Amino acid sequence: MDSDAHEIVDAISGQTRNTFVMIENLLDWFRSQKEGVVLHPQWWGLSAIADEAFRMLQIKSGTKRVKVDFDIHAEIKIYTDREAVMVILRNLLSNAIKFSREGGSVLMSAEVEDGIVTVSIKDNGVGMSPEQVGSLFDPMQFASTAGTAGERGTGLGLHVCRQFVRMSGGQIWAESTPQQGSIFHFSLRGFGIGGEGA
Repeated sequence: MDSDAHEIVDAISGQTRNTFVMIENLLDWFRSQKEGVVLHPQWWGLSAIADEAFRMLQIKSGTKRVKVDFDIHAEIKIYTDREAVMVILRNLLSNAIKFSREGGSVLMSAEVEDGIVTVSIKDNGVGMSPEQVGSLFDPMQFASTAGTAGERGTGLGLHVCRQFVRMSGGQIWAESTPQQGSIFHFSLRGFGIGGEGA
């Protein structure tokens, strides 16, 4: 296959992946907004769910040569709806990869304090201004910013995360510095060993 054909295949593959993510986000959003939707929380090991969420994004991270590491103790448990937290982790990891430069790095970590597990996803990508951070979870804004490789989105991902975290009784927030990267945090009920906060 010549180089032109490779470029066409790569472009189609990229567009297909982006479209799939958009559809998933739309379905998740409608699910979170549906009247009477009920979550079914149970105790789950955070590490196993994080690994599964990452496996769904390995092609995406590999294409951009973004290294994804985990610092999550195997004993940490969270009380949550498994599908809801999977959506949250997948969206936040996907965004971290999306806004990382080629060859960048992402770290997912977790700490435990007073029965609360705080999960953090940190990247060293393009970062955001204070104004951008302030509008991230505004329910009236659905703007989507292109990723470092031109990735597009629906603008729904973070709203879906916010809704599922809120329904789970937790909180979600972000910190960022332009050109230095971002950290997204969310909290859920849980227990285990979590480093300094344990």
